[in-house]
Amino acid sequence: MIVNPPGTAIRSTVGVLVTEVVPKSPAANAGIKTDDVITAIDNKQVKTFEDLADYIDNKNVGDKVTIKYYRDGKESSIDIVLDAWQQSNNPQG
Repeated sequence: MIVNPPGTAIRSTVGVLVTEVVPKSPAANAGIKTDDVITAIDNKQVKTFEDLADYIDNKNVGDKVTIKYYRDGKESSIDIVLDAWQQSNNPQG
């Protein structure tokens, strides 16, 4: 059973859950954190990691993108300047 505090609503957000942020990456430097949910990039809806990766793959290093995300139930956006993909410390990521 999920119990919400009085006066709050259950919010369903479709997007990509951030499970890891590579230290010193553009995402980390911009303030993206673990458990953020990315919902759009440059106003294009993101439903899966593949949506996000495909969009970024068609960009160049140095391009700026705007990420919309939810953190603690609040929507925010942030600009990120793209760099080369960095290897995760996670053996599965």
